[in-house]
Amino acid sequence: MDKLFLSENGREYSYGELISDLNRIEDGKYFVYYNDHSVYSILIHMIHCFIHGYSVEILDSDLSETELQHMGIDPALLWKRVELRNRRKIRNINEGIESIIANGNSHITLYTSGTTGRPKKVRHSLSALLRNVRISDKHSNDIWVFAYNPTHIAGILVLLQAVMNQNSIVYTFGEPHKQLEYALKRYEITHISASPTYYRNAITSLNGSYPHVVSTAFGGEKYDKQLEQLLKGIFPNARILNIYASTETGSLFTGSGEWFELNPSMRSLVKISAKGEVLIHYSILGTLENVPDTTQSEWYATGDIVDLGADNKFRFVSRISGLINVGGYKANPEEIEGVLLNVPGVIDVAVKGQASSVTGNIIVADVMKKPGLDEVVLRRCIKEYAKEQLQHWKVPLIIHFVEQLPHSRSGKKRRDS
Repeated sequence: MDKLFLSENGREYSYGELISDLNRIEDGKYFVYYNDHSVYSILIHMIHCFIHGYSVEILDSDLSETELQHMGIDPALLWKRVELRNRRKIRNINEGIESIIANGNSHITLYTSGTTGRPKKVRHSLSALLRNVRISDKHSNDIWVFAYNPTHIAGILVLLQAVMNQNSIVYTFGEPHKQLEYALKRYEITHISASPTYYRNAITSLNGSYPHVVSTAFGGEKYDKQLEQLLKGIFPNARILNIYASTETGSLFTGSGEWFELNPSMRSLVKISAKGEVLIHYSILGTLENVPDTTQSEWYATGDIVDLGADNKFRFVSRISGLINVGGYKANPEEIEGVLLNVPGVIDVAVKGQASSVTGNIIVADVMKKPGLDEVVLRRCIKEYAKEQLQHWKVPLIIHFVEQLPHSRSGKKRRDS
Protein backbone atom coordinates (compact mmCIF):
# COMPACT_ATOMS: atom_id res chain seq x y z
CA MET A 1 0.00 0.00 0.00
CA ASP A 2 1.32 3.45 -0.97
CA LYS A 3 2.38 5.42 2.10
CA LEU A 4 0.34 8.42 3.21
CA PHE A 5 2.01 11.77 2.53
CA LEU A 6 -0.67 14.23 3.71
CA SER A 7 -4.12 14.20 5.27
CA GLU A 8 -5.86 17.56 4.80
CA ASN A 9 -9.45 18.14 5.94
CA GLY A 10 -10.50 14.55 5.25
CA ARG A 11 -8.63 14.19 1.94
CA GLU A 12 -5.63 11.87 1.86
CA TYR A 13 -2.70 12.13 -0.57
CA SER A 14 -0.14 9.35 -0.93
CA TYR A 15 3.55 9.68 -1.74
CA GLY A 16 2.72 8.15 -5.13
CA GLU A 17 0.26 10.97 -5.84
CA LEU A 18 2.84 13.48 -4.67
CA ILE A 19 5.39 12.18 -7.21
CA SER A 20 2.81 12.21 -10.03
CA ASP A 21 1.76 15.76 -9.23
CA LEU A 22 5.36 16.95 -8.91
CA ASN A 23 6.08 15.63 -12.40
CA ARG A 24 3.26 17.54 -14.07
CA ILE A 25 3.37 20.93 -12.33
CA GLU A 26 2.35 23.63 -14.79
CA ASP A 27 3.78 21.88 -17.86
CA GLY A 28 7.33 22.64 -16.83
CA LYS A 29 6.75 26.21 -15.66
CA TYR A 30 6.80 27.49 -12.11
CA PHE A 31 5.43 30.54 -10.32
CA VAL A 32 7.83 33.22 -9.08
CA TYR A 33 5.34 33.80 -6.24
CA TYR A 34 3.09 31.10 -4.88
CA ASN A 35 -0.04 31.24 -2.74
CA ASP A 36 -2.99 28.89 -2.58
CA HIS A 37 -5.77 27.91 -0.17
CA SER A 38 -4.90 24.22 -0.60
CA VAL A 39 -2.24 23.04 1.83
CA TYR A 40 -1.38 20.15 -0.49
CA SER A 41 -0.84 22.52 -3.40
CA ILE A 42 1.44 24.75 -1.30
CA LEU A 43 3.50 21.79 -0.09
CA ILE A 44 4.01 20.20 -3.52
CA HIS A 45 5.13 23.54 -4.99
CA MET A 46 7.67 24.01 -2.19
CA ILE A 47 8.95 20.45 -2.66
CA HIS A 48 9.10 21.06 -6.43
CA CYS A 49 11.25 24.15 -5.77
CA PHE A 50 13.59 22.15 -3.52
CA ILE A 51 13.92 19.25 -5.98
CA HIS A 52 14.61 21.38 -9.07
CA GLY A 53 16.80 24.01 -7.43
CA TYR A 54 15.03 27.26 -8.25
CA SER A 55 13.80 30.09 -6.03
CA VAL A 56 10.23 30.96 -5.08
CA GLU A 57 8.43 33.37 -2.75
CA ILE A 58 5.71 31.79 -0.59
CA LEU A 59 2.78 34.01 0.41
CA ASP A 60 -0.28 33.65 2.63
CA SER A 61 -3.33 32.89 0.51
CA ASP A 62 -5.55 35.52 2.16
CA LEU A 63 -3.36 38.58 1.57
CA SER A 64 -5.28 41.50 0.09
CA GLU A 65 -3.95 43.70 -2.72
CA THR A 66 -3.34 46.45 -0.17
CA GLU A 67 -1.29 44.09 2.02
CA LEU A 68 0.68 42.85 -0.98
CA GLN A 69 1.52 46.39 -2.03
CA HIS A 70 2.56 47.19 1.55
CA MET A 71 4.97 44.25 1.26
CA GLY A 72 6.38 45.68 -1.98
CA ILE A 73 4.72 43.09 -4.25
CA ASP A 74 2.88 43.93 -7.46
CA PRO A 75 -0.32 41.78 -7.31
CA ALA A 76 -0.12 41.28 -11.09
CA LEU A 77 3.11 39.31 -10.62
CA LEU A 78 1.28 36.55 -8.73
CA TRP A 79 0.48 35.03 -12.12
CA LYS A 80 4.01 35.24 -13.51
CA ARG A 81 5.48 31.89 -14.53
CA VAL A 82 9.03 31.03 -15.56
CA GLU A 83 10.26 28.19 -17.75
CA LEU A 84 11.97 25.50 -15.70
CA ARG A 85 15.44 24.64 -16.99
CA ASN A 86 16.79 21.10 -16.83
CA ARG A 87 13.40 19.69 -15.98
CA ARG A 88 13.36 15.98 -15.23
CA LYS A 89 10.90 13.45 -13.92
CA ILE A 90 11.25 11.96 -10.46
CA ARG A 91 10.48 8.24 -10.35
CA ASN A 92 10.03 7.94 -6.57
CA ILE A 93 10.43 9.85 -3.33
CA ASN A 94 13.97 8.52 -2.81
CA GLU A 95 15.05 10.28 -6.02
CA GLY A 96 13.25 13.38 -4.80
CA ILE A 97 15.15 13.35 -1.50
CA GLU A 98 18.47 12.88 -3.32
CA SER A 99 17.68 15.91 -5.49
CA ILE A 100 16.72 18.01 -2.46
CA ILE A 101 20.05 17.23 -0.81
CA ALA A 102 21.89 18.06 -4.04
CA ASN A 103 20.10 21.40 -4.48
CA GLY A 104 21.11 23.12 -1.26
CA ASN A 105 21.66 26.38 -3.16
CA SER A 106 17.97 26.78 -4.05
CA HIS A 107 16.10 29.44 -2.09
CA ILE A 108 12.71 30.08 -0.58
CA THR A 109 11.59 33.56 0.42
CA LEU A 110 9.19 34.29 3.30
CA TYR A 111 7.81 37.41 4.94
CA THR A 112 7.66 38.26 8.63
CA SER A 113 4.31 39.08 10.20
CA GLY A 114 4.94 42.82 10.02
CA THR A 115 3.37 43.53 13.43
CA THR A 116 5.79 46.42 14.02
CA GLY A 117 5.97 47.85 10.49
CA ARG A 118 6.51 46.69 6.94
CA PRO A 119 7.00 42.89 6.78
CA LYS A 120 10.63 41.92 6.32
CA LYS A 121 11.48 39.83 3.29
CA VAL A 122 13.72 36.92 4.29
CA ARG A 123 15.46 34.63 1.81
CA HIS A 124 16.65 31.23 3.06
CA SER A 125 18.86 28.75 1.26
CA LEU A 126 17.71 25.16 1.36
CA SER A 127 21.02 24.09 2.89
CA ALA A 128 20.42 26.44 5.85
CA LEU A 129 16.88 25.14 6.35
CA LEU A 130 18.15 21.56 6.33
CA ARG A 131 20.82 22.12 9.01
CA ASN A 132 18.53 20.99 11.86
CA VAL A 133 16.66 18.25 9.99
CA ARG A 134 17.39 14.82 11.44
CA ILE A 135 17.47 12.09 8.78
CA SER A 136 17.82 8.47 9.87
CA ASP A 137 16.04 5.11 9.98
CA LYS A 138 15.12 6.00 13.56
CA HIS A 139 12.66 8.56 12.18
CA SER A 140 11.26 6.52 9.29
CA ASN A 141 7.98 5.73 11.09
CA ASP A 142 7.30 9.15 12.58
CA ILE A 143 3.83 10.59 11.98
CA TRP A 144 3.54 14.35 12.26
CA VAL A 145 0.71 16.68 13.15
CA PHE A 146 1.04 19.72 10.89
CA ALA A 147 0.02 22.42 13.37
CA TYR A 148 1.55 25.50 11.72
CA ASN A 149 0.67 27.67 8.77
CA PRO A 150 2.44 26.00 5.80
CA THR A 151 3.63 29.37 4.45
CA HIS A 152 5.58 30.25 7.60
CA ILE A 153 9.02 29.13 8.74
CA ALA A 154 7.83 26.64 11.40
CA GLY A 155 5.58 24.88 8.91
CA ILE A 156 8.37 24.62 6.33
CA LEU A 157 10.74 23.13 8.91
CA VAL A 158 8.17 20.48 9.87
CA LEU A 159 7.60 19.73 6.17
CA LEU A 160 11.31 19.15 5.57
CA GLN A 161 11.71 16.98 8.67
CA ALA A 162 8.79 14.82 7.52
CA VAL A 163 9.54 14.57 3.81
CA MET A 164 13.26 13.87 4.24
CA ASN A 165 12.27 10.82 6.33
CA GLN A 166 9.23 9.90 4.18
CA ASN A 167 6.88 10.53 7.09
CA SER A 168 3.14 11.06 7.03
CA ILE A 169 1.72 14.51 7.82
CA VAL A 170 -1.74 15.27 9.22
CA TYR A 171 -2.87 18.90 8.84
CA THR A 172 -4.75 20.28 11.87
CA PHE A 173 -3.78 23.96 11.89
CA GLY A 174 -7.17 25.38 10.89
CA GLU A 175 -9.40 24.08 13.71
CA PRO A 176 -7.21 22.38 16.32
CA HIS A 177 -9.97 21.91 18.90
CA LYS A 178 -11.91 19.83 16.35
CA GLN A 179 -9.15 18.12 14.40
CA LEU A 180 -6.41 17.08 16.82
CA GLU A 181 -8.41 14.45 18.70
CA TYR A 182 -9.48 12.83 15.41
CA ALA A 183 -5.91 12.91 14.11
CA LEU A 184 -4.51 11.33 17.28
CA LYS A 185 -6.99 8.46 17.14
CA ARG A 186 -7.11 7.94 13.37
CA TYR A 187 -3.40 8.15 12.59
CA GLU A 188 -1.66 7.38 15.91
CA ILE A 189 0.40 10.55 15.76
CA THR A 190 3.94 10.33 17.17
CA HIS A 191 5.18 13.94 16.84
CA ILE A 192 3.55 17.31 17.49
CA SER A 193 5.21 20.72 17.14
CA ALA A 194 2.95 23.72 17.77
CA SER A 195 2.57 27.06 19.48
CA PRO A 196 1.32 27.20 23.08
CA THR A 197 -1.81 28.94 21.75
CA TYR A 198 -2.50 25.92 19.51
CA TYR A 199 -2.12 23.48 22.40
CA ARG A 200 -4.43 25.46 24.68
CA ASN A 201 -7.15 25.47 22.03
CA ALA A 202 -6.67 21.83 21.10
CA ILE A 203 -6.53 20.15 24.51
CA THR A 204 -10.00 21.40 25.47
CA SER A 205 -11.38 18.58 23.30
CA LEU A 206 -8.94 15.85 24.36
CA ASN A 207 -10.02 13.10 26.74
CA GLY A 208 -7.73 10.48 28.23
CA SER A 209 -4.09 10.00 27.30
CA TYR A 210 -2.22 9.22 24.08
CA PRO A 211 0.85 7.09 24.81
CA HIS A 212 1.86 6.76 21.12
CA VAL A 213 2.95 10.44 21.06
CA VAL A 214 6.69 10.44 21.75
CA SER A 215 7.55 14.09 21.12
CA THR A 216 5.78 17.40 21.67
CA ALA A 217 7.46 20.74 21.02
CA PHE A 218 6.59 24.36 21.78
CA GLY A 219 7.56 27.17 19.42
CA GLY A 220 6.75 30.74 18.49
CA GLU A 221 5.63 32.01 21.90
CA LYS A 222 6.78 32.12 25.50
CA TYR A 223 6.99 28.74 27.21
CA ASP A 224 4.13 27.91 29.58
CA LYS A 225 4.91 25.76 32.64
CA GLN A 226 1.26 25.13 33.46
CA LEU A 227 0.61 23.94 29.91
CA GLU A 228 3.65 21.67 30.10
CA GLN A 229 2.13 19.91 33.12
CA LEU A 230 -1.18 19.43 31.29
CA LEU A 231 0.61 17.95 28.29
CA LYS A 232 2.54 15.52 30.49
CA GLY A 233 -0.78 14.06 31.60
CA ILE A 234 -2.18 13.82 28.07
CA PHE A 235 1.04 12.58 26.41
CA PRO A 236 2.71 10.53 29.18
CA ASN A 237 5.47 9.11 26.95
CA ALA A 238 6.35 12.32 25.13
CA ARG A 239 9.56 14.26 25.42
CA ILE A 240 8.59 17.93 25.72
CA LEU A 241 10.86 20.39 23.92
CA ASN A 242 11.04 24.16 23.68
CA ILE A 243 12.22 25.55 20.32
CA TYR A 244 13.53 29.05 19.64
CA ALA A 245 13.03 29.99 16.00
CA SER A 246 12.08 32.97 13.85
CA THR A 247 11.45 33.80 10.22
CA GLU A 248 14.82 35.54 10.08
CA THR A 249 16.87 32.72 11.65
CA GLY A 250 15.01 29.48 11.22
CA SER A 251 15.40 27.10 14.17
CA LEU A 252 18.27 28.09 16.46
CA PHE A 253 17.95 26.63 19.97
CA THR A 254 16.20 23.69 21.59
CA GLY A 255 15.61 23.51 25.32
CA SER A 256 13.90 21.38 27.91
CA GLY A 257 11.50 23.48 29.94
CA GLU A 258 11.77 27.25 29.73
CA TRP A 259 15.57 27.42 29.63
CA PHE A 260 17.70 27.37 26.49
CA GLU A 261 21.39 26.56 26.59
CA LEU A 262 23.87 28.37 24.38
CA ASN A 263 26.09 25.53 23.17
CA PRO A 264 29.80 26.15 22.47
CA SER A 265 29.43 26.16 18.67
CA MET A 266 27.01 29.12 18.86
CA ARG A 267 28.70 31.29 21.49
CA SER A 268 30.54 33.40 18.92
CA LEU A 269 27.33 33.89 16.90
CA VAL A 270 24.85 34.87 19.62
CA LYS A 271 25.15 37.46 22.37
CA ILE A 272 22.92 39.23 24.85
CA SER A 273 22.97 43.03 24.96
CA ALA A 274 23.23 45.06 28.16
CA LYS A 275 19.44 45.48 28.01
CA GLY A 276 18.89 41.73 27.75
CA GLU A 277 18.08 41.62 24.01
CA VAL A 278 19.19 38.62 21.93
CA LEU A 279 21.59 39.62 19.13
CA ILE A 280 22.29 37.22 16.26
CA HIS A 281 25.31 37.39 13.97
CA TYR A 282 24.30 38.13 10.39
CA SER A 283 26.20 35.09 9.11
CA ILE A 284 23.48 32.74 10.43
CA LEU A 285 20.50 34.77 9.28
CA GLY A 286 18.56 34.39 6.10
CA THR A 287 19.15 37.23 3.64
CA LEU A 288 17.08 40.30 4.58
CA GLU A 289 16.10 41.89 1.28
CA ASN A 290 13.88 44.89 2.07
CA VAL A 291 15.43 46.41 5.20
CA PRO A 292 17.87 49.33 5.58
CA ASP A 293 21.54 48.64 4.90
CA THR A 294 23.03 46.69 7.81
CA THR A 295 26.63 46.45 6.68
CA GLN A 296 27.75 48.77 9.48
CA SER A 297 26.79 46.20 12.11
CA GLU A 298 27.53 42.50 12.35
CA TRP A 299 24.63 41.88 14.71
CA TYR A 300 20.89 41.61 14.16
CA ALA A 301 18.66 42.76 17.04
CA THR A 302 15.87 40.20 17.41
CA GLY A 303 13.61 42.24 19.71
CA ASP A 304 13.51 39.30 22.14
CA ILE A 305 14.29 40.10 25.78
CA VAL A 306 15.70 37.27 27.91
CA ASP A 307 16.83 36.50 31.44
CA LEU A 308 20.34 35.15 31.79
CA GLY A 309 20.92 32.18 34.06
CA ALA A 310 23.95 30.13 35.04
CA ASP A 311 26.04 28.04 32.63
CA ASN A 312 25.19 30.01 29.46
CA LYS A 313 21.46 29.45 29.85
CA PHE A 314 18.72 31.97 29.12
CA ARG A 315 14.94 32.14 29.05
CA PHE A 316 12.55 34.27 27.03
CA VAL A 317 10.86 37.17 28.87
CA SER A 318 9.09 39.32 26.29
CA ARG A 319 9.17 41.13 22.97
CA ILE A 320 10.36 44.75 23.19
CA SER A 321 7.51 45.77 20.89
CA GLY A 322 4.93 44.04 23.11
CA LEU A 323 5.54 45.97 26.33
CA ILE A 324 2.64 48.18 27.48
CA ASN A 325 3.35 51.64 28.91
CA VAL A 326 1.13 52.18 31.96
CA GLY A 327 1.82 55.48 33.67
CA GLY A 328 5.51 55.27 32.84
CA TYR A 329 5.84 51.62 33.87
CA LYS A 330 6.47 48.90 31.28
CA ALA A 331 4.04 46.00 31.69
CA ASN A 332 4.88 42.65 30.10
CA PRO A 333 1.62 41.12 28.77
CA GLU A 334 3.08 37.61 28.80
CA GLU A 335 3.96 37.90 32.48
CA ILE A 336 0.38 38.96 33.28
CA GLU A 337 -1.07 36.19 31.12
CA GLY A 338 1.09 33.63 32.94
CA VAL A 339 -0.39 34.74 36.26
CA LEU A 340 -4.02 34.78 35.07
CA LEU A 341 -3.71 31.30 33.57
CA ASN A 342 -3.35 29.99 37.14
CA VAL A 343 -6.92 31.01 37.96
CA PRO A 344 -9.19 27.90 37.89
CA GLY A 345 -11.58 28.08 34.95
CA VAL A 346 -9.33 30.17 32.70
CA ILE A 347 -8.41 28.31 29.49
CA ASP A 348 -6.45 31.07 27.78
CA VAL A 349 -6.00 34.82 28.01
CA ALA A 350 -4.68 37.68 25.89
CA VAL A 351 -3.53 40.85 27.65
CA LYS A 352 -3.27 44.15 25.80
CA GLY A 353 -3.22 47.87 26.38
CA GLN A 354 -6.13 50.24 25.88
CA ALA A 355 -5.52 53.97 25.48
CA SER A 356 -6.15 56.08 28.58
CA SER A 357 -6.00 59.87 28.94
CA VAL A 358 -4.70 59.45 32.49
CA THR A 359 -2.03 56.70 32.36
CA GLY A 360 -1.37 56.39 28.63
CA ASN A 361 -2.74 52.83 28.71
CA ILE A 362 -4.73 50.56 30.98
CA ILE A 363 -4.49 46.77 31.05
CA VAL A 364 -7.28 44.80 29.37
CA ALA A 365 -7.63 41.00 29.44
CA ASP A 366 -9.60 38.91 26.94
CA VAL A 367 -10.34 35.59 28.64
CA MET A 368 -11.46 32.20 27.32
CA LYS A 369 -13.21 30.34 30.15
CA LYS A 370 -14.42 26.83 30.73
CA PRO A 371 -18.07 26.37 29.70
CA GLY A 372 -20.74 26.87 32.35
CA LEU A 373 -18.79 29.14 34.68
CA ASP A 374 -20.49 32.30 35.95
CA GLU A 375 -18.80 35.33 34.39
CA VAL A 376 -19.42 37.62 37.35
CA VAL A 377 -17.87 35.16 39.81
CA LEU A 378 -14.90 34.35 37.55
CA ARG A 379 -14.22 38.02 36.83
CA ARG A 380 -14.06 38.70 40.57
CA CYS A 381 -11.74 35.72 41.12
CA ILE A 382 -9.41 36.87 38.34
CA LYS A 383 -9.14 40.41 39.72
CA GLU A 384 -8.62 39.25 43.29
CA TYR A 385 -5.91 36.79 42.27
CA ALA A 386 -4.21 39.38 40.06
CA LYS A 387 -4.10 41.87 42.96
CA GLU A 388 -2.43 39.24 45.15
CA GLN A 389 0.18 38.29 42.56
CA LEU A 390 0.92 41.47 40.59
CA GLN A 391 1.87 45.09 41.14
CA HIS A 392 -1.20 47.29 41.01
CA TRP A 393 -0.43 48.80 37.58
CA LYS A 394 -0.29 45.31 36.03
CA VAL A 395 -3.78 44.32 37.24
CA PRO A 396 -6.37 44.26 34.40
CA LEU A 397 -8.96 47.00 34.85
CA ILE A 398 -11.20 45.51 32.15
CA ILE A 399 -11.91 41.80 31.58
CA HIS A 400 -13.80 40.58 28.51
CA PHE A 401 -14.95 36.97 28.13
CA VAL A 402 -14.56 35.70 24.57
CA GLU A 403 -15.29 32.45 22.71
CA GLN A 404 -11.93 32.48 20.88
CA LEU A 405 -8.80 34.62 21.00
CA PRO A 406 -7.63 36.25 17.77
CA HIS A 407 -4.54 34.69 16.19
CA SER A 408 -2.05 35.88 13.61
CA ARG A 409 -1.58 34.02 10.32
CA SER A 410 1.27 32.11 11.95
CA GLY A 411 -1.02 30.92 14.75
CA LYS A 412 0.41 33.16 17.46
CA LYS A 413 -1.79 35.01 19.90
CA ARG A 414 -2.66 38.55 18.80
CA ARG A 415 -2.82 41.36 21.35
CA ASP A 416 -3.61 44.25 19.00
CA SER A 417 -7.40 44.00 18.75
